[in-house]
This record gives sequence, C-alpha cells and structure tokens, in this order.
Amino acid sequence: MVSGHTFCIAKYFHYNLSHLHHDNGMSVAEIYCNGNFQDPSTQGAVVNFNLMRANGMYIGFAEVRKSVSRAITLTYSLKILDMMFRI
Repeated sequence: MVSGHTFCIAKYFHYNLSHLHHDNGMSVAEIYCNGNFQDPSTQGAVVNFNLMRANGMYIGFAEVRKSVSRAITLTYSLKILDMMFRI
C-alpha cells in the first residue's frame, strides 16, 4: 500500500520534471531511469536526476543547495509576514 503511494508521488514528480525546459528548449533536468514510471514492480519510488543549465552544463550540488536554502528562507519569511499582517 505504501509503495503504491510513493510510486505515484515519484511518477508525478518524474512527469513534471521531464516536462520542464529552458527558454531555448533544453531540458531542465537529466533524469536517470529505465522507462517512464509505468510499472511499480520494475521501478521504485526514487527519481535520480541532475539539474542542467540552459547551455547543457550541469548545476552543481552546492549551488542547488544554496538556491534551495534561499528559496526556503524567502518562503518562510513571506509566510511570517503574511501571518503578521493578518492579525
């Protein structure tokens, strides 16, 4: 039961990630898997990928981590401001 739910989440993520493209048509991510997440008996709930720049170069882990950290901080700050002004 749990494996079915996690597979559906991974399939959803895989589908959406595979359809993201830069303005020049290059894929945003290089996804490593066999098939298209159609069969939970042959594909687990893990999506392996690398993020790519518009020029096809890989984006390093440290840069992704830094960007995600800033995005989370910004999102958290905006939520706090929203809560403050609602009071």
